[in-house]
Amino acid sequence: MPPPSGPSRSSPSKSAQATVWSHKDAAIFIIGVIGAGVVSILGVLNIPRGWLFLGCCAFAALVALVARSFEVRTNKQRINALKLALIVAVAIIAGAAIYHQWFDPARASHASYPLQVGGTDVQIARPSDAPGAPPGYDYPPVAGGSTVQVTCYVELSGSGKWYWIYGEQGWLPQADVSPIPGLAAPAIPAC
Repeated sequence: MPPPSGPSRSSPSKSAQATVWSHKDAAIFIIGVIGAGVVSILGVLNIPRGWLFLGCCAFAALVALVARSFEVRTNKQRINALKLALIVAVAIIAGAAIYHQWFDPARASHASYPLQVGGTDVQIARPSDAPGAPPGYDYPPVAGGSTVQVTCYVELSGSGKWYWIYGEQGWLPQADVSPIPGLAAPAIPAC
C-alpha cells in the first residue's frame, strides 16, 4: 500500500510541545495575578463595603480591558480596549481622590481641648463610665496635674459639667479638671 499523500498527521515536534505558553499568554496570566493581588489588598482595607465593592469592580474591569487588549487581533480593537482601560484607570484615581477628600472617616475632625487634672502627680482621677456615675475601672486612671484632651461636655442638673476624654477614655467631672493655668479657657462644645 502506498504512503498517504497530503499533510501527515504525525504528532507535533518536541519543541512545539515544550512551548505551551506564548508571550501573550504569559502577559495575560501576569495581569490576572497582579489584579487578583491588588483586589485582595483592597479587601483588607478599612473602608466601607460600598466603596470597597466599587473599587474592586473598577479594578477588575481595568484588568479585563488590559487583558482584552492582548487578546484582540486588530490594532483598532486593541486601541479601543486600551482607551477604555485608560478611562477606567483615571476613574479609579479620581474615585480614590474623591473618597479620601470627602468620604474618608479618618478625615473627620476630631477636635480636642486641653484641660488640667486637679491634684498632684501622686493623686489620680478615675474616669466614669457615664456622666454622673461614680468613678469606674473601665478606663485608665489619669494622674493629677497632667493634661487631658477632652472633646465635649454634658451638663447634668445637680452634678454640673462632665467632660468626655478624647479617644474613648471615659468621663471626668468639672470638679476634677480646670483650664490650664496661663491659657485662656477653651470653648469646649456640648456633646
